[in-house]
Amino acid sequence: FVILSVLPFLRDLKNETLIKKVKRFVRQEANHSKEHYRFYLKIVKPHYPNLLVKNQRSYQFSKGGIFLLGKRLRLSIVAAVEHLTAITADLYLRDKALFKGIDEPLLSIWH
Repeated sequence: FVILSVLPFLRDLKNETLIKKVKRFVRQEANHSKEHYRFYLKIVKPHYPNLLVKNQRSYQFSKGGIFLLGKRLRLSIVAAVEHLTAITADLYLRDKALFKGIDEPLLSIWH
């Protein structure tokens, strides 16, 4: 969703610095997606072997629905989610009490 929401604006950009930042952001999001998949394969799949990563029907529906929103609304959703993620990460990294009682391997994943 993030990549599909950002890329349509790339061709409109004139500032080389901003173009480079957008391309780095897209690469980072692609890597992030790969890491989620690796996490799924190592941590989730062994315990839930019948769980599917994507239900093809719901994936196609959501993919089509994304484009109905319009590119500006999609980009605004991405910006909002990225800000929420940053705020949440900051909260979790500052407030150690939120991790009280968590197993060390899971704490490492969060950090």
